[in-house]
Amino acid sequence: MDWYPNAGETSLLRSRISFATGFADPVSGMRWFRDTQRRDIQVEVTGWPPGPRFEPHSKAEQTAARGARGLAKGIPFVIDVALHFLGSNGPLFGNKIEGGRGEPQDPADEVEDFPVMWAAPGTLARTLPWQLDPRRRSRQYRTDLVVTDQRLLILGNGPDVHAQAEVLWEAPADVVADAVAKPFSENHGDFQLVFEDGSWVRLSAGGPDRVGKFVGALTRRHHQADMSELTEAQRRKIAELVAAPPLEVAKSFGPVLPVTEPPRLVKLPSGILSVEIDVPLSRGPKQTLTFYLDAAGTPALPEPGDL
Repeated sequence: MDWYPNAGETSLLRSRISFATGFADPVSGMRWFRDTQRRDIQVEVTGWPPGPRFEPHSKAEQTAARGARGLAKGIPFVIDVALHFLGSNGPLFGNKIEGGRGEPQDPADEVEDFPVMWAAPGTLARTLPWQLDPRRRSRQYRTDLVVTDQRLLILGNGPDVHAQAEVLWEAPADVVADAVAKPFSENHGDFQLVFEDGSWVRLSAGGPDRVGKFVGALTRRHHQADMSELTEAQRRKIAELVAAPPLEVAKSFGPVLPVTEPPRLVKLPSGILSVEIDVPLSRGPKQTLTFYLDAAGTPALPEPGDL
Protein backbone atom coordinates (compact mmCIF):
# COMPACT_ATOMS: atom_id res chain seq x y z
CA MET A 1 0.00 0.00 0.00
CA ASP A 2 3.01 2.30 -0.24
CA TRP A 3 2.41 5.69 -1.81
CA TYR A 4 4.57 8.76 -1.38
CA PRO A 5 3.95 12.43 -2.21
CA ASN A 6 6.03 14.23 -4.79
CA ALA A 7 9.11 16.17 -3.85
CA GLY A 8 8.01 19.40 -2.18
CA GLU A 9 4.53 18.01 -1.46
CA THR A 10 3.26 17.17 2.03
CA SER A 11 0.68 14.53 2.83
CA LEU A 12 -1.88 15.85 5.34
CA LEU A 13 -4.21 12.87 5.69
CA ARG A 14 -4.80 9.43 4.26
CA SER A 15 -7.65 7.17 5.30
CA ARG A 16 -10.10 4.64 3.92
CA ILE A 17 -13.26 5.90 2.26
CA SER A 18 -16.08 4.61 0.07
CA PHE A 19 -19.38 5.88 -1.23
CA ALA A 20 -21.79 6.16 1.69
CA THR A 21 -24.72 3.82 2.34
CA GLY A 22 -28.29 4.77 3.15
CA PHE A 23 -29.12 4.83 6.87
CA ALA A 24 -32.82 5.72 7.14
CA ASP A 25 -35.29 2.84 6.89
CA PRO A 26 -36.62 3.59 3.38
CA VAL A 27 -33.10 3.72 1.86
CA SER A 28 -31.15 1.49 4.25
CA GLY A 29 -28.27 -0.29 2.49
CA MET A 30 -28.81 1.63 -0.75
CA ARG A 31 -27.24 4.42 -2.76
CA TRP A 32 -28.02 6.31 -5.96
CA PHE A 33 -26.07 8.42 -8.46
CA ARG A 34 -28.08 11.44 -9.59
CA ASP A 35 -27.99 14.45 -11.85
CA THR A 36 -29.56 17.73 -10.76
CA GLN A 37 -32.96 16.49 -12.02
CA ARG A 38 -32.67 13.38 -9.80
CA ARG A 39 -32.25 11.09 -12.79
CA ASP A 40 -30.18 7.94 -12.27
CA ILE A 41 -26.89 8.56 -14.08
CA GLN A 42 -24.83 5.48 -13.21
CA VAL A 43 -25.10 4.15 -16.77
CA GLU A 44 -23.83 7.51 -18.09
CA VAL A 45 -20.65 7.73 -16.01
CA THR A 46 -17.70 7.00 -18.28
CA GLY A 47 -15.90 3.72 -17.70
CA TRP A 48 -18.10 2.41 -14.89
CA PRO A 49 -19.11 -1.29 -14.92
CA PRO A 50 -22.76 -2.18 -14.30
CA GLY A 51 -23.91 -1.97 -10.72
CA PRO A 52 -27.02 -2.85 -8.71
CA ARG A 53 -30.24 -0.91 -9.11
CA PHE A 54 -32.18 -0.12 -5.97
CA GLU A 55 -35.78 0.64 -5.09
CA PRO A 56 -36.68 2.17 -1.69
CA HIS A 57 -37.86 -0.38 0.86
CA SER A 58 -41.59 -0.99 1.20
CA LYS A 59 -43.40 -0.21 4.45
CA ALA A 60 -43.42 -3.92 5.31
CA GLU A 61 -39.66 -4.18 4.75
CA GLN A 62 -39.07 -1.10 6.90
CA THR A 63 -41.16 -2.56 9.73
CA ALA A 64 -39.22 -5.84 9.59
CA ALA A 65 -35.90 -3.98 9.65
CA ARG A 66 -36.95 -1.94 12.70
CA GLY A 67 -38.00 -5.13 14.47
CA ALA A 68 -34.63 -6.76 13.75
CA ARG A 69 -32.79 -3.72 15.12
CA GLY A 70 -34.94 -3.75 18.23
CA LEU A 71 -34.23 -7.44 18.80
CA ALA A 72 -30.49 -6.90 18.33
CA LYS A 73 -30.51 -4.07 20.88
CA GLY A 74 -32.58 -6.12 23.32
CA ILE A 75 -30.21 -9.11 23.41
CA PRO A 76 -27.47 -7.29 25.39
CA PHE A 77 -30.09 -6.07 27.86
CA VAL A 78 -31.41 -9.61 28.46
CA ILE A 79 -27.88 -11.00 28.88
CA ASP A 80 -26.91 -8.21 31.28
CA VAL A 81 -30.02 -8.83 33.40
CA ALA A 82 -29.18 -12.53 33.54
CA LEU A 83 -25.59 -11.81 34.51
CA HIS A 84 -26.81 -9.48 37.26
CA PHE A 85 -28.80 -12.28 38.87
CA LEU A 86 -25.82 -14.61 38.43
CA GLY A 87 -23.61 -12.23 40.38
CA SER A 88 -21.86 -10.24 37.64
CA ASN A 89 -20.34 -6.97 38.88
CA GLY A 90 -21.26 -4.93 35.83
CA PRO A 91 -22.88 -4.94 32.41
CA LEU A 92 -21.16 -6.98 29.72
CA PHE A 93 -22.30 -4.70 26.92
CA GLY A 94 -21.69 -1.29 28.48
CA ASN A 95 -23.62 0.87 30.88
CA LYS A 96 -26.64 1.63 28.75
CA ILE A 97 -28.47 0.62 25.64
CA GLU A 98 -27.61 2.70 22.58
CA GLY A 99 -29.78 5.76 22.20
CA GLY A 100 -31.71 7.07 19.21
CA ARG A 101 -30.43 7.30 15.70
CA GLY A 102 -30.69 11.09 15.52
CA GLU A 103 -32.58 13.21 13.03
CA PRO A 104 -31.77 13.65 9.32
CA GLN A 105 -30.41 17.03 8.28
CA ASP A 106 -31.82 16.75 4.76
CA PRO A 107 -34.81 14.37 4.48
CA ALA A 108 -34.94 14.71 0.68
CA ASP A 109 -31.40 13.32 0.37
CA GLU A 110 -31.30 11.10 3.47
CA VAL A 111 -34.76 9.56 3.80
CA GLU A 112 -36.77 9.95 0.59
CA ASP A 113 -33.70 9.40 -1.60
CA PHE A 114 -30.03 8.76 -0.95
CA PRO A 115 -27.77 10.21 -3.65
CA VAL A 116 -24.06 9.69 -3.10
CA MET A 117 -23.26 11.57 -6.30
CA TRP A 118 -24.99 14.76 -7.42
CA ALA A 119 -23.53 15.80 -10.75
CA ALA A 120 -24.64 17.58 -13.89
CA PRO A 121 -23.01 16.48 -17.17
CA GLY A 122 -19.36 17.48 -17.41
CA THR A 123 -18.88 18.12 -13.67
CA LEU A 124 -16.02 16.83 -11.57
CA ALA A 125 -17.96 14.39 -9.40
CA ARG A 126 -18.64 12.26 -12.49
CA THR A 127 -14.91 11.63 -12.87
CA LEU A 128 -14.55 9.80 -9.56
CA PRO A 129 -13.62 6.10 -9.82
CA TRP A 130 -16.17 3.32 -9.66
CA GLN A 131 -13.99 1.49 -7.15
CA LEU A 132 -15.43 3.77 -4.44
CA ASP A 133 -18.65 1.76 -4.71
CA PRO A 134 -18.57 -1.25 -2.34
CA ARG A 135 -21.08 -3.08 -4.54
CA ARG A 136 -18.92 -2.81 -7.67
CA ARG A 137 -15.55 -3.86 -6.25
CA SER A 138 -14.37 -7.05 -4.59
CA ARG A 139 -14.55 -7.35 -0.81
CA GLN A 140 -10.76 -7.48 -0.59
CA TYR A 141 -10.35 -4.13 -2.35
CA ARG A 142 -10.18 -0.83 -0.46
CA THR A 143 -9.98 2.80 -1.46
CA ASP A 144 -8.17 5.60 0.39
CA LEU A 145 -8.57 9.35 0.08
CA VAL A 146 -5.30 11.26 0.35
CA VAL A 147 -5.27 14.98 1.07
CA THR A 148 -1.98 16.79 0.48
CA ASP A 149 -1.12 20.46 0.50
CA GLN A 150 -1.45 20.39 -3.30
CA ARG A 151 -3.79 17.59 -4.38
CA LEU A 152 -6.57 15.15 -3.61
CA LEU A 153 -5.97 11.55 -4.62
CA ILE A 154 -7.95 8.33 -4.45
CA LEU A 155 -5.79 5.24 -4.12
CA GLY A 156 -6.80 1.64 -4.72
CA ASN A 157 -5.40 -1.22 -2.66
CA GLY A 158 -5.90 -4.93 -3.37
CA PRO A 159 -5.49 -7.89 -1.01
CA ASP A 160 -1.67 -7.87 -1.36
CA VAL A 161 -0.66 -5.43 1.38
CA HIS A 162 2.86 -5.18 -0.04
CA ALA A 163 1.72 -4.18 -3.54
CA GLN A 164 2.03 -0.60 -4.75
CA ALA A 165 -1.17 1.41 -4.30
CA GLU A 166 -2.87 2.37 -7.58
CA VAL A 167 -3.68 6.04 -8.18
CA LEU A 168 -7.30 5.88 -9.38
CA TRP A 169 -8.03 9.62 -9.46
CA GLU A 170 -6.44 12.94 -8.58
CA ALA A 171 -7.30 16.62 -8.74
CA PRO A 172 -5.78 19.91 -7.53
CA ALA A 173 -6.63 20.86 -3.95
CA ASP A 174 -8.40 24.03 -5.06
CA VAL A 175 -11.28 22.06 -6.64
CA VAL A 176 -12.81 21.71 -3.16
CA ALA A 177 -15.53 24.22 -2.28
CA ASP A 178 -16.54 22.67 1.04
CA ALA A 179 -16.64 19.52 3.15
CA VAL A 180 -19.52 18.95 5.56
CA ALA A 181 -20.02 16.26 8.22
CA LYS A 182 -23.24 14.25 7.85
CA PRO A 183 -23.95 12.80 11.31
CA PHE A 184 -27.18 11.01 10.29
CA SER A 185 -25.22 7.98 9.11
CA GLU A 186 -23.81 4.66 10.27
CA ASN A 187 -21.38 5.39 13.13
CA HIS A 188 -21.75 9.11 12.28
CA GLY A 189 -19.17 8.36 9.61
CA ASP A 190 -20.35 10.25 6.49
CA PHE A 191 -19.30 13.57 4.99
CA GLN A 192 -20.20 15.48 1.86
CA LEU A 193 -17.40 16.63 -0.44
CA VAL A 194 -18.52 19.62 -2.53
CA PHE A 195 -16.59 20.72 -5.60
CA GLU A 196 -16.29 24.24 -6.99
CA ASP A 197 -18.49 23.37 -9.99
CA GLY A 198 -21.40 22.55 -7.66
CA SER A 199 -21.23 18.78 -7.97
CA TRP A 200 -20.78 16.69 -4.81
CA VAL A 201 -20.36 13.20 -3.44
CA ARG A 202 -21.27 11.66 -0.13
CA LEU A 203 -18.51 9.50 1.31
CA SER A 204 -18.15 7.23 4.34
CA ALA A 205 -14.99 7.56 6.44
CA GLY A 206 -16.13 5.03 9.05
CA GLY A 207 -16.44 7.23 12.14
CA PRO A 208 -16.73 10.79 13.46
CA ASP A 209 -13.03 11.15 14.25
CA ARG A 210 -11.99 10.50 10.65
CA VAL A 211 -14.84 12.69 9.37
CA GLY A 212 -13.56 15.57 11.50
CA LYS A 213 -10.04 15.12 10.19
CA PHE A 214 -11.17 15.02 6.57
CA VAL A 215 -13.39 18.09 6.99
CA GLY A 216 -10.55 19.96 8.69
CA ALA A 217 -7.98 19.00 6.04
CA LEU A 218 -10.25 19.58 3.04
CA THR A 219 -11.46 22.99 4.23
CA ARG A 220 -7.95 23.93 5.47
CA ARG A 221 -9.28 24.65 8.98
CA HIS A 222 -6.55 22.38 10.27
CA HIS A 223 -3.12 23.97 10.09
CA GLN A 224 -0.21 21.78 9.04
CA ALA A 225 2.48 22.26 11.67
CA ASP A 226 6.24 22.05 11.50
CA MET A 227 8.54 20.79 14.25
CA SER A 228 9.97 24.29 14.60
CA GLU A 229 6.52 25.57 15.66
CA LEU A 230 6.17 23.10 18.55
CA THR A 231 7.09 23.54 22.17
CA GLU A 232 10.13 21.73 23.50
CA ALA A 233 7.84 19.49 25.56
CA GLN A 234 5.85 18.51 22.46
CA ARG A 235 9.04 17.71 20.53
CA ARG A 236 10.29 15.50 23.37
CA LYS A 237 7.01 13.62 23.60
CA ILE A 238 6.86 13.04 19.85
CA ALA A 239 10.45 11.73 19.85
CA GLU A 240 9.45 9.25 22.57
CA LEU A 241 6.41 8.08 20.62
CA VAL A 242 8.40 7.64 17.40
CA ALA A 243 11.18 5.74 19.17
CA ALA A 244 8.79 3.40 20.99
CA PRO A 245 5.27 3.45 19.51
CA PRO A 246 2.70 2.09 21.99
CA LEU A 247 1.42 -0.59 19.63
CA GLU A 248 0.73 -4.27 20.28
CA VAL A 249 -0.12 -6.57 17.37
CA ALA A 250 -0.86 -10.26 16.92
CA LYS A 251 2.14 -12.55 16.48
CA SER A 252 1.03 -13.31 12.92
CA PHE A 253 2.02 -9.76 11.92
CA GLY A 254 5.57 -10.26 13.17
CA PRO A 255 7.52 -7.69 15.17
CA VAL A 256 6.85 -3.96 14.92
CA LEU A 257 9.48 -2.30 12.72
CA PRO A 258 11.16 1.07 13.38
CA VAL A 259 9.28 4.16 12.26
CA THR A 260 10.88 5.59 9.13
CA GLU A 261 8.46 8.32 8.03
CA PRO A 262 8.15 11.66 9.83
CA PRO A 263 4.95 12.10 11.84
CA ARG A 264 2.11 14.19 10.43
CA LEU A 265 1.52 17.23 12.62
CA VAL A 266 -1.67 19.27 12.52
CA LYS A 267 -2.69 22.20 14.72
CA LEU A 268 -6.41 22.04 15.46
CA PRO A 269 -8.45 25.26 15.84
CA SER A 270 -8.19 25.09 19.64
CA GLY A 271 -4.40 24.86 19.48
CA ILE A 272 -4.29 21.16 20.36
CA LEU A 273 -1.67 19.29 18.33
CA SER A 274 -2.69 16.17 16.38
CA VAL A 275 0.18 13.73 15.80
CA GLU A 276 -0.15 10.80 13.40
CA ILE A 277 2.62 8.19 13.27
CA ASP A 278 2.75 5.39 10.67
CA VAL A 279 4.15 2.23 12.25
CA PRO A 280 5.35 -0.47 9.81
CA LEU A 281 4.93 -4.18 10.55
CA SER A 282 6.99 -7.15 9.41
CA ARG A 283 3.92 -8.77 7.89
CA GLY A 284 0.83 -6.74 7.24
CA PRO A 285 -0.19 -3.13 6.53
CA LYS A 286 1.35 -0.30 8.48
CA GLN A 287 -0.69 0.98 11.40
CA THR A 288 -1.44 4.66 11.97
CA LEU A 289 -1.43 5.86 15.57
CA THR A 290 -3.02 9.21 16.47
CA PHE A 291 -2.18 11.27 19.55
CA TYR A 292 -3.40 14.66 20.76
CA LEU A 293 -1.03 16.82 22.79
CA ASP A 294 -1.33 20.15 24.57
CA ALA A 295 1.48 22.70 24.79
CA ALA A 296 2.98 20.82 27.75
CA GLY A 297 3.29 17.65 25.67
CA THR A 298 0.66 15.82 27.71
CA PRO A 299 -2.31 13.94 26.24
CA ALA A 300 -5.31 16.17 25.59
CA LEU A 301 -8.80 15.78 24.19
CA PRO A 302 -9.81 17.79 21.10
CA GLU A 303 -12.27 20.53 21.93
CA PRO A 304 -15.69 21.03 20.33
CA GLY A 305 -15.19 22.25 16.78
CA ASP A 306 -11.72 20.74 16.45
CA LEU A 307 -12.86 17.60 14.65
